[in-house]
Amino acid sequence: MKAITIKQPWAWLIVEGVKDIENRTWPTSFMGRVLIHASAKQCEVKGLLSYSQQEHLISKIPNKMPIQDNLVNGAIIGSVEIVHCVLNHSSVWADHLAYKKKQVAGRILTVAVPVYNWVLANPIIFPEPIPAKGKLSFWDYEFDENTFECINTNPYRHQSCGEREGCIQNCDECDYWKSKYEES
Repeated sequence: MKAITIKQPWAWLIVEGVKDIENRTWPTSFMGRVLIHASAKQCEVKGLLSYSQQEHLISKIPNKMPIQDNLVNGAIIGSVEIVHCVLNHSSVWADHLAYKKKQVAGRILTVAVPVYNWVLANPIIFPEPIPAKGKLSFWDYEFDENTFECINTNPYRHQSCGEREGCIQNCDECDYWKSKYEES
């Protein structure tokens, strides 16, 4: 199965269903489920979030964001579906330009490059992290897709059940929630 390495806390926000966009300076034609590997290195978030991102974060996961030191690193923590790749998505998480240093005619210049917004859906958090060493770009990890279990407890995740608001996942496709509702 395809995997991609993402620094914390972004990896955690993706599998929690809060961050619905992954920003990259390269496009992808891959559409489908991908494992989310939390990088061994974290990035410092302080000062990186815009006001609208902070508001979105607070509205989706009040009092739930773990302290950055408590986030899992160097492991596969869940999966998500990549459903589209676009430029200039309207999500609060979408970046539009990145700045890279480039050598032009013997001089180092900072140039703006477009950012591709990978649209994410149907996140799944694994009950236990799977230790693994990450790589750049997409990489393959031997994994049986039928063995993972959805342990999402975010109340915003499942709206098609009628009881949960702001859902981003279809309950009919989530075996964990389907079994919970069939029992009651």
